[in-house]
Amino acid sequence: MKRVFVVIGFLFFISLPVHAEELLDLGTINVLTSRTSLLASDISKGVSIITSDDIEKSSATSIPELINTRSGIVVNNQLNNPKGISVDIRGFGETSNANILVLVDGRRTNQVDLSGVDWGQISLDSVERVEILRGASTVLYGDNASAGVINIITKKGHRDASAPTKIRTEVGSYQYHKEMISNGSTFKNMDYFLSYAHEQTSGYRSNGDYWANDYFGNLSTSLTDSFALNFSSGYHRDKYGQPGALFASDIATVGRTGTTHANDRGWTSDVFVNAEPEIDFDIGGSDAKFSWFNSYRKRYNKGLNVSSFGNYETSHQIQSIESRPKFEIESSAEEGFNNNLTAGVDFFYAKDKVRSGNQVSAQDFTGIIKQTYEFYALERMQLFDKFLINFGGRATRAEYLFDQIAVVANKERKSITDGSMNFGLGYKYNKNSQIYFDYSRSLRLPATDEFYQNKWQYVWGSGGGLNTSLKHQVGHNYEFGIRDISFSWVKTGANFFFMDIENEIYFDPVTFQNSNYVPKTRHWGFEVEGKTDFFDGLFQPFIHWTWQDAFFKGGEYGGNKVPFVPKNKISSGVTVSPLDGLQTTISLAWIDKRFAISDQNNNQPKLNSFITFDFKVDYKWKGIDVWFGVKNVFDREHDAYGVYSSGAGDMGFYPAPGRNYVGGASFEF
Repeated sequence: MKRVFVVIGFLFFISLPVHAEELLDLGTINVLTSRTSLLASDISKGVSIITSDDIEKSSATSIPELINTRSGIVVNNQLNNPKGISVDIRGFGETSNANILVLVDGRRTNQVDLSGVDWGQISLDSVERVEILRGASTVLYGDNASAGVINIITKKGHRDASAPTKIRTEVGSYQYHKEMISNGSTFKNMDYFLSYAHEQTSGYRSNGDYWANDYFGNLSTSLTDSFALNFSSGYHRDKYGQPGALFASDIATVGRTGTTHANDRGWTSDVFVNAEPEIDFDIGGSDAKFSWFNSYRKRYNKGLNVSSFGNYETSHQIQSIESRPKFEIESSAEEGFNNNLTAGVDFFYAKDKVRSGNQVSAQDFTGIIKQTYEFYALERMQLFDKFLINFGGRATRAEYLFDQIAVVANKERKSITDGSMNFGLGYKYNKNSQIYFDYSRSLRLPATDEFYQNKWQYVWGSGGGLNTSLKHQVGHNYEFGIRDISFSWVKTGANFFFMDIENEIYFDPVTFQNSNYVPKTRHWGFEVEGKTDFFDGLFQPFIHWTWQDAFFKGGEYGGNKVPFVPKNKISSGVTVSPLDGLQTTISLAWIDKRFAISDQNNNQPKLNSFITFDFKVDYKWKGIDVWFGVKNVFDREHDAYGVYSSGAGDMGFYPAPGRNYVGGASFEF
């Protein structure tokens, strides 16, 4: 911990302004995942940018489908609707949601409990681009960023005032339909974007229905040449079915589209408001910026499980506040030395009111508070336009309070203090290409429901309470990579990553508690990306390949694989544009075999590997866009998710959809 404070203090010393007659010109900004404005070619990590053009070519109807085409990412959807999605980066399996951080315009979307990110709240229609930063990024982002960061940038006001309004509709299999209307424009020093979307489907399986409304808006205004204000707000509401897992005997009885949980339901409402002032100024000839991001969010969700034992209901009412003042300074010198310092303070507070239990008997009530106080600094230096150096640290203190008032009264506290650090080197052998090395010490704090299990009484006696033996997770992450854009018609990248995770948090299927794996787990592998452009956009093939191995290093399950982590994943395809405005994309995805969730012993059969093919044809003419697509063209039968139940002694499967269709049209005016 002391070393982290030493690193942060040293950063302030070396970041004093460097005087120069000419300021550093960053040119076109390509990536913001670094929490400051940098060119993608200047970031010494595995970075993928999904542009608006990529989004239009894709057959995806949601952000998870979109990012699933990239290397290093595996998307799973156990409910076959937006509420059952998990995204895994670098092989964390069941706990993947807690190990990646998802931002929307800089706002944290991860919850303090294990529910993770609600992907149903983020409509693809409102997205301008998606930035994926693979690898630990705790220094800049704090908790949840132990495997990577996904930063979603929403659309802003249209610079083309002749077409500020867009109407879009989609229809597809399983009674799917979605309608969206948006309007955005720019007036002098202000731009805005407003959108409304409604989505509904009956789902592939019985009780797999989903219904949602989304409202979103942002406003940016420049009051002076150096002072700006950014506002955004959104409201989401949904209701959905939870079809649950099927054992082999269930599939024989009700089929792959059936369910044994016909009455399990869920409901969500979520509202947020963001405000961020920014001021640009000069310090001794160097560019500086101070910004202060503030966000308030209130979320209510309820789940109902109906069984022969009664109706079990759980509800969460979570209010969260984040406040993040940040300071940036850029300076350059004629001698070829440029530096960029990003430093700030992050404060996060969340309060969760939890009610759970049988609807007709005693219910538990627990109030949970989690708050974190963090200070970070990261310095980036560029020497002679060729050599890149970055290093920094973050100090973290987290405090938890659990106040259970029924059925048993119990109050407990827990605090955690630690730090993270980062060091990286890069060499740019041309303007847009580099080889790099990066080391990070990362942290992952326990989610609130990993730390605390309600005390209970009556039939089971007394138990539960704070999981005092649970520790926070620490990772040592190494990455070597190359990113090459030597020629405008081909873009390639490859990296090797190696991660040793101490005290990795996992759910123990024997004790039914969240535990730390001792001594450690190891995650390592390769990620490769390639995209080419022949004949000025006529023919654009691409391939993204991930090879990874995640296993328990010593201990009870020593040598066994981490469940639900495929060794291989390939996404490949080609976009063909034979006529102006007409383009066709054909793509495939292959997922290798993997052990089911909770099979740490690796003694159950693996889930089968599978290959799916997707197809999309799109035609644009003036402000009209019409498209049609087929997913899983060859109707390949496979399972989206699998869990081993030690109680039942059997495997539970979540069947994935077969061949399905989607089409739509949009009109801009």
